[in-house]
Amino acid sequence: MAERCGVRVARPRPIKATALLIAAATYVAVGNLHYTRGDVVAARHAFEKAQEILQQRPDAAAGHDEDSGILAATQTNLGHIWRTSGNWVAAEKSYRAAQEIQQQLTRDHPQNPDHAMDFAASHNDLGVLFREMGDAARAIESHGAAILAIEQLARDYPEVKDYRNEIARCHDL
Repeated sequence: MAERCGVRVARPRPIKATALLIAAATYVAVGNLHYTRGDVVAARHAFEKAQEILQQRPDAAAGHDEDSGILAATQTNLGHIWRTSGNWVAAEKSYRAAQEIQQQLTRDHPQNPDHAMDFAASHNDLGVLFREMGDAARAIESHGAAILAIEQLARDYPEVKDYRNEIARCHDL
């Protein structure tokens, strides 16, 4: 965004780039609908199509907030599909790809706590995977990292009750 006379003005993106972003987001939405309905094959195909579109976009590679966020969500969704189907190797690969993107977004956009929360959630996703795999040590480590990240958010944003509630929920498990 550019700033003119104290007003933030969005720099226009090329129409093709915007259309591709909308297409990718639509594939993610369709994938979520298929997943909710129990059609994991159709969901996986939709998420993979979104991933394919996003990986072609220079904004995703450059860490652009919106593109990278959708790519991370797509990787997370694919991780869920692989985990629930028992393909733990593919699930871990997808979860780690999402985590890497979320970590970069957290570094690049420290003013946006949503990225830090998504990064914490990526630790939790890995913890769930490791627990299902029977790897208690790695599950504890991942869940512990998620709790530490949420505790940091609660300290940084004391006015946001959701972070404190999430900590309480984690300690109740």
